[in-house]
Amino acid sequence: MGTNRVEGPLHPLRPCPLASWWAGERRVAVSWGHVVGRRTMRAAVVDRYGAPEVVRIADVPCLDPGADDVLVRVHAAAVTSGDARIRAARFPPGFGIPARLAFGLTRPRRSILGGTFSGVVETVGARVNGFAPGDEVCGMTGVRMGAHAEHLAVAAKRVTGKPPGVTHEDAAGLLFGGTAALHFLRHKGSVGPGSSVLINGASGAIGTNAVQLATHFGATVTACLIPVVWFMVPESVHWLARKQPAVEPEQP
Repeated sequence: MGTNRVEGPLHPLRPCPLASWWAGERRVAVSWGHVVGRRTMRAAVVDRYGAPEVVRIADVPCLDPGADDVLVRVHAAAVTSGDARIRAARFPPGFGIPARLAFGLTRPRRSILGGTFSGVVETVGARVNGFAPGDEVCGMTGVRMGAHAEHLAVAAKRVTGKPPGVTHEDAAGLLFGGTAALHFLRHKGSVGPGSSVLINGASGAIGTNAVQLATHFGATVTACLIPVVWFMVPESVHWLARKQPAVEPEQP
């Protein structure tokens, strides 16, 4: 964390205060296209679409939390398939134009990506209850992104306490696939003892979590994945296949 004064263009294509609000910088002091602040942080910045090499580490202004936000010192953040798609502008067929309108026409609208994180609360907003400085937390930022940085100002409703037995790395890594798998298994599928579950694509973020959660719920699990990635997941699918008789690994 630095203490140097930072002044610079907010965005060459969005120089006015109203446009900067749309760009997601509404809590930074803006004066005709310049960000003025006294706190800086290191962040992974993506200011153009392209391969992983377009990511650069830079000093950027550290945002102050709003009244309903918490400021988190980020200890770990995940790089998900969503981050990779946005960085490379690699959107599904038919979604190119809508995605560009949502995420940025010529460059990512959010120059700091990252949607899942784990860290420690530094400060809380005036209307925040339930969190205090020093709390270990994890969460998901939603479309605001911003987790690939040393600090993150995020809505308190998107944050939860990190279980003490879980590392920051595991907490950040589990959220993206784990919450999706849990939603569909528990709330949509009502999976439990006696259920039979086929997990197609068991090597991905959702699949690896789904295998473990469905087994934990007492279901008989059939996990499908292509042979080449079978060898990439020894601690998730392989471990369960060896230890849990309920899991039936299949290789098409």
